[in-house]
Order: sequence, then structure tokens, then C-alpha cells
Amino acid sequence: MPHLGVINWRLAQVAGVLGFVLALGAAIGVFTYKTIAGSITFQPAASGSAILQSEDKKLLDWAKSNEGKVARSIYVKNAAIIKTCRQQKKYSGGCIIAVD
Repeated sequence: MPHLGVINWRLAQVAGVLGFVLALGAAIGVFTYKTIAGSITFQPAASGSAILQSEDKKLLDWAKSNEGKVARSIYVKNAAIIKTCRQQKKYSGGCIIAVD
């Protein structure tokens, strides 16, 4: 029976080493997370007008206006024609698009 005790002792040593390695890995992971998370500053989302520059705000206001919505609608309707027009050299002077 003493032979059985030696096997258990070695098994306990292996388990102890593995436990120590796992605990060390967890400690390093927590330390790394705390270090990186502590160094990153999160900025809350500010209102859109505070971030936009004046030119961007003017452009956004125009895009939201009726005129901008109509221009977007015309562009979406004629996207294929506009793309072809840009690719074909023979149409460099202009193309006919639908504005209905």
C-alpha cells in the first residue's frame, strides 16, 4: 500500500503545479485587463451639433431639407445612368436623367 501513497503524492504535485499555472494566468489576465482598461478613457456620445463643424452642419441641414431629399431621390432613381455616364468617354458632355 505505500506504493499507492507515492502515486497520490505525485498526482497532488502535478495538480498543484497546474493549479498554480492557472492561477498565475488568471492573475496576469486580470492585471493586464485592469491596466489597459484603466488607461483607456471613454468619452460619452455628445450631441451631434457639438461635434460637427459648421460646413458639415450646413451640408447636413441641406440634405435634410426638401431640396436635399428631392436631389437624393433623383440620384437614387438615376444611379445606373449616372454610373454609365461617368464610365463612358463619349458621354463626357452630359447625360439625360429622369427628374419625375
